[in-house]
Amino acid sequence: MWTPEVQTFRSIHTRLLLHSVINPKPKQEHKTVASLRHHLCVNSVSLSWARLSALWERSLARLELVWRGCCRVSQARNAGTSYLQQRSSAIAGTVKVDVYDWDRDGSHDFIGEFTTSYRELSRGQSQFNVYEVLNPKKKGRKKKYINSGTVTLLSFKVESEYTFVDFIRGGTQLNFTVAIDFTASNGNPSQPTSLHYMSPYQMNAYAMALKAVGEIIQDYDSDKLFPAYGFGAKIPPDGNVSHAFPLNSDCENANCVGIEGVLEAYYECLRTVQLYGPTNFAPVISQVAEAAAGVTDGSQYFVLLMITDGVISDMVQTKEAVVNASSLPMSIIIVGVGPAEFDAMEELDGDEIRVSSRGRVAERDIVQFVPFRDYIDRSGNQVLSMARLAKDVLAEIPEQLLSFMKSRGIEPRPALSHSPTPHIHIHL
Repeated sequence: MWTPEVQTFRSIHTRLLLHSVINPKPKQEHKTVASLRHHLCVNSVSLSWARLSALWERSLARLELVWRGCCRVSQARNAGTSYLQQRSSAIAGTVKVDVYDWDRDGSHDFIGEFTTSYRELSRGQSQFNVYEVLNPKKKGRKKKYINSGTVTLLSFKVESEYTFVDFIRGGTQLNFTVAIDFTASNGNPSQPTSLHYMSPYQMNAYAMALKAVGEIIQDYDSDKLFPAYGFGAKIPPDGNVSHAFPLNSDCENANCVGIEGVLEAYYECLRTVQLYGPTNFAPVISQVAEAAAGVTDGSQYFVLLMITDGVISDMVQTKEAVVNASSLPMSIIIVGVGPAEFDAMEELDGDEIRVSSRGRVAERDIVQFVPFRDYIDRSGNQVLSMARLAKDVLAEIPEQLLSFMKSRGIEPRPALSHSPTPHIHIHL
């Protein structure tokens, strides 16, 4: 089962950053001051994410820690943040902080640890918030060992960290748009080998992906009207190639009523258009981005689902469109169907390296790509395949929405009492 609450609190925990700069003991100063950095290691928290969220009650503690005598080094060398490890047993209980010496290759060296409490930290800077950092191994091994330095608390504050659910309860709507690949590489829709084959017995991959994602997102859209487009086909009556044509053939209003309405328009479109090419993504991304640019107050968030079978033909233009869209309330989900290699799609999915174009880097990671073949159940169970697909393609939407809201300083509106929050239940 996947719920946005748990997903959101997980991301909250990764931001429990404790900022610090190390100042080693005087005899080591010349050797290490310029090279030491610290980073936060958060993945070994023993508590469950749900339990963590209950303990912290959506509050985020940020501790700015500085090693005694290090202010001069911090100002002169602009020393970076530390990665410290924090584990909290309860707000009223203890907070354990592990301090590491950061290494570029990831082999961070343990320096020491100290414990405090939420209550103590909340008192702010004082003589009581000075802590000895102790290394248990060194303490047990060296008789003259005193400590590995001291930490002085400079400031402490608790900030509210809003969740995806807070925005949904406050009335934020998810506007869902669909774009389907109608290029000739999909094969003749009348043939069983085609990815667009309309079998009387089961849905094709396009329909499965559309239904899996759409049926969940539609619960977050009050009017259930979804713009649906195709790209890469010759359309009637003149046979010109289009890369953003409405599936319902209505150029004035591309909305379809519900996911079933989108599926009906998709099937009808297969009977009237000629599959052609090339596979251009930029036009439809830019079209949705134009709509998103008109609503940046947090009341709406746009999700574009693109389903395709092949390699992008306009990668340069697509990258530019993604970079432009990254500053807007918008996310892009790409589902790859068929046996093709999708290396270029991975390039757009900026989990590791942000997409860039003409020297500009995407403001946020807004693209999520998944190959549909990874979710096909071996037993042929389409329901299970669709559930697995929906779980993964929607996993990043809450965090992407939150990243936009936070970047613009947008807070959720008061909860709408007449609008209960929908829940996502996917049993695997």
